[in-house]
Amino acid sequence: MTENNFTDAQLDAIRKKEKANIIKRLEQGHTLTDSQRLILYGKETDNRYAKNQTELAEYLGVDRKTIQRWRKENNFPVAMADGRWDVVAVRNWRENTRNSSDISEEDMSKAEGEARRVWLQVEKLEHEIEVSKGNYITVDQAKSEISRMCSIARGILLAIPDTIAPLIIGLSAIEAQEKLRKEIDHALRQISSEKMDLRE
Repeated sequence: MTENNFTDAQLDAIRKKEKANIIKRLEQGHTLTDSQRLILYGKETDNRYAKNQTELAEYLGVDRKTIQRWRKENNFPVAMADGRWDVVAVRNWRENTRNSSDISEEDMSKAEGEARRVWLQVEKLEHEIEVSKGNYITVDQAKSEISRMCSIARGILLAIPDTIAPLIIGLSAIEAQEKLRKEIDHALRQISSEKMDLRE
C-alpha cells in the first residue's frame, strides 16, 4: 500500500508508533540511524535546523541560558557558517553527555536540588494527608494533653500516702516497704491505663 491509500488519522497513528519504537530503542541504549533520527526529529526542512540560539532552545525545551552554558562544554556542536544550529546534532550531543559520567557539577547540583524540592513537596503532602485523617495534633493540643496526663498522674501519686499510711502502722520496715511497693505499682498501672485512654 502506498502512503496515499491511508487516511490522515492512520498516517498520524503510524508516525506515532514509529516514534514510540525509536524512543524505546534510545532508552535501551541503541544508536539511531540517520533515517530514525529524521523520523524522530523531523525532516531536514522540518525543524532540523534552528536559525538562532533562541529557536534552538525552543526546539530542545530548555531556556537560552542553558544553551549558552552547554556551548562552554566539550564537543558541543558549533553553529553552521550561516548561523543556523543543527538540532539533531545538539540533541545527540545532549544524549551522549547524559549517558556519560562527564556530567557537570552544576547539572548535578541542579538535579539534586530539584529532587530535594520534589521530596519536600511529597513530605508536605503526606503530612497534610495525615493531619486530615486526624493522625496528627497541633502543638497546643499536645501541650493540653500532656498537662492533663500530668495532672492525672499527680492526683494518683498524691493519693498514695493517704491510702498506705493506715496500712503500714505497726509493720516492720521490710513489710512497710513491700506494701509501699505494691501501692506504687498499682498507681503506675492506673497512670498507664489513663494514658491508654487518652490515645483512644
